Amino acid sequence: MTGRPPKPMALKRLTGTDRGSGDEPQPPADIPKMPDHLNASARREWRRLVKQLHPLGLLTSIDGDQLALYCVAYARWCEAEAELARSGVVVVSPNGYPIQSPHLAIATKAMEQMYRYLGKFGMNPVDRARIHVTPVQQEDAIEREFFGRESVKIG
Repeated sequence: MTGRPPKPMALKRLTGTDRGSGDEPQPPADIPKMPDHLNASARREWRRLVKQLHPLGLLTSIDGDQLALYCVAYARWCEAEAELARSGVVVVSPNGYPIQSPHLAIATKAMEQMYRYLGKFGMNPVDRARIHVTPVQQEDAIEREFFGRESVKIG
């Protein structure tokens, strides 16, 4: 298959490009179960992203594996970056020669994976620039005082 992959309906709705084709499967908007194998860092990232993605309708019951893949890559990236901070990007080989740290390759690969998975959820800078969310209008204090909580907006 050539060309750009199709954008999920949830992203189309947020960007205002939904033309109502309605042929995309709509899994339940339930929060997926966090896999047991995630380490502490990946679990924290899972919780953080669920709080952000689910209210936007960008996370459904069948997206758990995709989110878990991102979270594992995130945890690997954090671990590799911590090791790079300790040892630097150049280390001494067993033969005594300076070489690139293996943690640099791990960090770089994890970053590439993270970027790819973030795009799947509409969370890279390019996709985010395409999303236009209308903020919820808040009633002001005077309106509540005169019209109560069930005020009607005109215009």
